[in-house]
Amino acid sequence: EYLVPGISAVIFFIVFSTLCMTPIAGIFWAVLGWHTPGYIASLIAEKRRLKLQEIAKNFITSSAGLFAAGQSSAEVIRNTSGSIKEPFKTELQKILAAWNLDSNVSIPNRIAEIGERFKLPELTAAAAILAAAETTEGPRMAAKGLKKLGAALRQRDRLRAERKKAVMEPKIAAFVVISLLISGLLLDVTVLRELFMSTKGKLILAAASALDVGLVFMAVKIMRGADLE
Repeated sequence: EYLVPGISAVIFFIVFSTLCMTPIAGIFWAVLGWHTPGYIASLIAEKRRLKLQEIAKNFITSSAGLFAAGQSSAEVIRNTSGSIKEPFKTELQKILAAWNLDSNVSIPNRIAEIGERFKLPELTAAAAILAAAETTEGPRMAAKGLKKLGAALRQRDRLRAERKKAVMEPKIAAFVVISLLISGLLLDVTVLRELFMSTKGKLILAAASALDVGLVFMAVKIMRGADLE
């Protein structure tokens, strides 16, 4: 848990202490180095989450149409499992295989389990709709509920797209400013290095490092606002 952040922090400390000629600057960059693996992991996890949400939305939309055509839960799972993307393709095939062995297997419960495992509340909601439909109007009720859920998910995606568009300009501005400041710091510690050999010069580099790292943290905090669920 702490190995990768620790290694990253040490690398940042050594590199920037050497470049800036003072361990004070290295300490600031080490803090950023400690958090960097976490930021990268969060970005990867977020991309995976969005991908899974898109697949789940497509499954719900397709299922709504199939239920509207009067198909049973097992038939819907059979038809959607042929076109849905992984990892849900395998998951639906497992549900179908279990149902073929025992028709008493609860398909809504299995879908709810998938939703919990992948942390997708939309699948949990879909499972609740299917469970309710089994005790009421059957496919007709399932189609109606899933259509409403699909509409809500599309609205969520529209709001998310609007939010992404709204923060795009601040993101670009923050990236440009931070890039310019870091580029300036690198210019100081390479081409203009001789001008900062004194104690005062090293303190200036340390202060510049603190400013750069602080702006990076500020930008990350602003851009990592809670996403729309």
